[in-house]
Amino acid sequence: MTTDALEIPAGHPARRPAAWALWCSVLTGVVFTAWAYATTQFPSISASTPWQDDPYHGMISFTEFLVPAMTALLVVRASLWRRGQPQPVFRINQLARGCLVSSALVALTVLTDVVATVLAADRDRWDAKTPGLIASLVPLALLAAASFALHRTALRQLPQTESGRPDGDWLDDLAELVHRIARVRIDRPLGFVRDHIVASAVLLSALAGIGVASMQALGEGGETPLLYGMSVLVAFGGFLAFCLISNAVLHIAVPRGAESARPGRIRRAARVAVIAGALTLPAAAVLRDRIWQLLGHRAEVDSVGTYASITLITALLIGLLAFAAAAGMPRGGRRRAASLRT
Repeated sequence: MTTDALEIPAGHPARRPAAWALWCSVLTGVVFTAWAYATTQFPSISASTPWQDDPYHGMISFTEFLVPAMTALLVVRASLWRRGQPQPVFRINQLARGCLVSSALVALTVLTDVVATVLAADRDRWDAKTPGLIASLVPLALLAAASFALHRTALRQLPQTESGRPDGDWLDDLAELVHRIARVRIDRPLGFVRDHIVASAVLLSALAGIGVASMQALGEGGETPLLYGMSVLVAFGGFLAFCLISNAVLHIAVPRGAESARPGRIRRAARVAVIAGALTLPAAAVLRDRIWQLLGHRAEVDSVGTYASITLITALLIGLLAFAAAAGMPRGGRRRAASLRT
């Protein structure tokens, strides 16, 4: 269903399920954050979990930061929602998309931990606390499932604008929120971020990578320069991939004017390659032993140099393959493939 209106009234049927979905996702994020903190920051608890080591721990090492951050952003943006007033279609749609991403992160973490449990990872470390920790995955799974169901209902009832493009983004609402609180307009700085979203994502991810790596180094009593640098790079890659994918899914910064034109094939392929390579960095880091064994070695990776080489070379190869695949795909290839499937 499409509409010419940019806002939907207070009594629209999509508003109530969207509100329920929003607060269900917030509850899921709060419960997950408390669970993740308890199962990773207290050694007496984390030592009893089947997912305490890589590759399973690699997932929660990111989601324990991303989920609370997404939850906080959702709550802040939802403060603009006034129950008795019309609301922009883009605001409700993007809040729902944000909730889906947050719930998906929770679901992926639960799935990873279930795999670790089924494969009996670190079985020799299981103790009397382990069954309870495994059982704690059940309420998380139920909350994530409820969130998905509510958001599916909300998005199906939400109208779409005739243009097919969102009429606003997260930066618009950030400017509106600042104006309401401080009576200050910040449109120009946010316009710069919108026009340089990749550079902004790189800077934000670099800061996040340094912060996470520094926290890990302090917790472990220090690291060698090479290991610290790899920790920064791996965290940077994970956060950068998340930022770029999230921008495409959540419409955090929607280009305006000339920037809204479709990018050329090479530019599009380069962005796909950056995302694929960045996402491969943390994946290769946690799967380093598996990759090393696939190369014919029986022993686990036991040096920082080997770890760095495996991670960087794998990310580079995946990035190059992604670039070649994306550059070779015609602009209408996806649409033709979709028409063949239907």
